[in-house]
Amino acid sequence: MRIWIDVMTPKQARVFSQVYRVAKSRGHEVLLTTRLHGETTQILSMEGVPHISVGRHGGRELLSKLKAYAHRALDLVDLVTEFEPHVLMSLSSPEAVRVAFGLGVRVISLNDTPHSVHVGRLTLPLTDRLVYPAAVPAYRWLSLGARAETLRPYYGVDEVSWVLPALERLRRRRREGGLAVVRPEESHAAYLTGAAGQASVVEPCLGFLLDRGYRVVLLPRYDDQSEYFRRRYGDRVVIPDRAVDPAPLYTTADVVISGGGTMSREAAMFGTPAISLFPLEDPLYVDEFLASLGLPLFRSRDPRDALTLLGRIVHDPDEFRVDPRPVLSLLESPVEVLLREAEHLAG
Repeated sequence: MRIWIDVMTPKQARVFSQVYRVAKSRGHEVLLTTRLHGETTQILSMEGVPHISVGRHGGRELLSKLKAYAHRALDLVDLVTEFEPHVLMSLSSPEAVRVAFGLGVRVISLNDTPHSVHVGRLTLPLTDRLVYPAAVPAYRWLSLGARAETLRPYYGVDEVSWVLPALERLRRRRREGGLAVVRPEESHAAYLTGAAGQASVVEPCLGFLLDRGYRVVLLPRYDDQSEYFRRRYGDRVVIPDRAVDPAPLYTTADVVISGGGTMSREAAMFGTPAISLFPLEDPLYVDEFLASLGLPLFRSRDPRDALTLLGRIVHDPDEFRVDPRPVLSLLESPVEVLLREAEHLAG
């Protein structure tokens, strides 16, 4: 079977690196395309996954997003036509899904973000199989144009695919006191259009930690975020120059704070207390699912309200830490689901 995988973001680079390895181990041919976006290509290189970079992220503005989409879709056509894939796998990549549909290639979409309405409407009506965490209600996908017969829920979250191997590798690592990890929000995403120019949602918590002498590793998503935080906080925070493997940080930090969902879920799945400051009012179903299983994942829609919780965590981090392995052993990885659906569609 020939599988085309399109990777758009750093999170997708991690999950589809696992898909790539398993697919190759089964003898499938794989073409993995990506784009210039944050640390995405760096993570693929760290994972040792061969990839071809086509196009770039369109930035904050809607017009630039549209132009980047059009140019990238056109550039993908010749490359994909030559490879002749049986199926496409992506986390609802608008360019890839549209190209695959136009070429008669079957489409499998992995998705856990129904709040990303624009992407959902562009991709789900053209998707042959939608693989998603069962924690997300089916009606959310149907409202975006997915067809009921395409839905394939699984009992888990995307992050299981790479957290489990990393947790086993690092479980004996000793925690360091006084270390925190902070990740700003996805400021260039279409679902946050209109938020440009506002202070980052992580700044109240960041200031709280610095005032209490914490060593803070800050992991920006974009160059403009990196420049902002370097200018504002100088050497009070550690900002890596390149993408890093966050797993060792999760095992050693007292707390992880993220303006999005992925990094806070990852940390909680390592048993480390994590606070998500995701700025939309929309529910984060996968976060609620993990928290209901007893993992130390908390959400605050008001960054200043999070300070009370953060104060409790830094007072006694061990009170919040858990052994995540009993919970994680119950969860399903999307990797097997994706490959099973691909093999079925390819006949």
